[in-house]
Amino acid sequence: MTVPAGFTPEQWQLVARLPVEVAAAATVAEPSHESGSTRELLAALSTLLSGVKLLRHNELVQAVFDDYKEDGRGEAAILNLSQDPPPNLPERALANVRQAVETLAARSDQDEAEEFKLWLRGIAADIVASSSSGGFLGIGGTPVTDAEESFLDRLTAPLGLELAYQTDEAGEEQAQADD
Repeated sequence: MTVPAGFTPEQWQLVARLPVEVAAAATVAEPSHESGSTRELLAALSTLLSGVKLLRHNELVQAVFDDYKEDGRGEAAILNLSQDPPPNLPERALANVRQAVETLAARSDQDEAEEFKLWLRGIAADIVASSSSGGFLGIGGTPVTDAEESFLDRLTAPLGLELAYQTDEAGEEQAQADD
């Protein structure tokens, strides 16, 4: 593990493992889902990779991904955490997000930190949207359950992100006013 400048080894370990923890927590956000479904795991890997490609200019994201792919540790960690999750995985992941956000707030490049936080939120959002609950043979069902939406909301808050859109009771998106 190479620790980038500006991080202690403990801080780096916390930041570097966040994508894995957030991905695994998102796969178990709905308690009635079979934990770590193949579709969710594929969504996690796909979103990680697409984010890394999109954020090539972001040294923080690239360093986290380098740590993630070293010896296949990242994929193995997502698989292990999602297949045999500790009972408090979502809460533990959220606590680690809060702690990491404090660490990132001290960094000089806040644009880089903001993109990293958006990447984390995107990973979770893609995972919860990747499979539906209920229905029959994948037909019908709820695309994002209340438990999954709650997890996304609880993740968004400590990341310090504001969503550009919210869904009204009729299910239509409305732009939020910037205050």
